[in-house]
Amino acid sequence: MNNKIFGVSIANLKKIQKKIKNDQDLAVQLWNTNNFNAKMLATYIADPNELTMELANDWVHSIEYYVLSETLSSLITKSPKWKEIMYSWMESDKKFVKSTGYYVFANALKVNKTISVREIEELLSIIQTQIRTESN
Repeated sequence: MNNKIFGVSIANLKKIQKKIKNDQDLAVQLWNTNNFNAKMLATYIADPNELTMELANDWVHSIEYYVLSETLSSLITKSPKWKEIMYSWMESDKKFVKSTGYYVFANALKVNKTISVREIEELLSIIQTQIRTESN
């Protein structure tokens, strides 16, 4: 939990993202700095089409703040592998991994991803059951 935080505002990170657009290699390099602000920018500039399950898992397992869970979930939702990743993470016993999986679910609903009513009902039922036993 010793990530450096420079205190760069999200607004400024978004300005940088607009100049860079997508750059998968740079995103990986930024994430690997272990700096919170660099990780945030990495989620903004990563190419969702180049995101592998291995990289997504590496990233989610290094998350230590909920805001990174939220921003990573936005990236995952744009990936063709979003549903596979979502279900995998929702089954995790690690809190940040699991919560990021549920953030992906929420984002998928928000951006009208293809998810059936039956799947939504099943996931809501799981949430209703688990909410009583989860720590957060």
